[in-house]
Amino acid sequence: MNKEETLSITKMDAAKRQLHTAIRLWFAEDDPVSIHTLLSAAHELIHTMFRSAGLAGLFFDSRSIPDEIRTEVSRAIKRPSEFFKHARSDVDKTLEFTPALNGILMLYCVNGLWRLKEYPSLEEVSIWTWLNIHHPGWFGIQKDALPPNMHAVLAHLPKQKFLKQITEAWGSDAAFRRAFAEELLARGS
Repeated sequence: MNKEETLSITKMDAAKRQLHTAIRLWFAEDDPVSIHTLLSAAHELIHTMFRSAGLAGLFFDSRSIPDEIRTEVSRAIKRPSEFFKHARSDVDKTLEFTPALNGILMLYCVNGLWRLKEYPSLEEVSIWTWLNIHHPGWFGIQKDALPPNMHAVLAHLPKQKFLKQITEAWGSDAAFRRAFAEELLARGS
């Protein structure tokens, strides 16, 4: 009798797997609902670990959200993931979903991992770089945070080619990978 394979997964492992899969799907321009469901699960884990580490200012407790509307914003952000996962009393309902929320969730997940001092992965660096180039004003991201010349080289590439370029640089240049990761961790992005 063969024993089925089992995996020992920590909460951090689960969060990273969900986030990294969502990022790869996002770069492949795959289904935004599936991406959002994975991101919501990853964000919930990361946010809880973030708070458990005594940190604050991730998403639901971000300083960018005024206290007087925090509860309303939190409910609005959680509404799509609840809708996609549960069918309690809204089986016949429809939700208007904004896929751009996925980019914001990815940014907060990556930011949370890095502030928890988790070493940046290829997927995390890829989405952080994409968002840095295409949405530089989001939550304090600065264009000068990119390594020299990277912005000009990558700015006009479609998502799949962009990911391929980052993957090639990440895989072929250990010095680039180390320097970029250390810079991101030092910034506490």
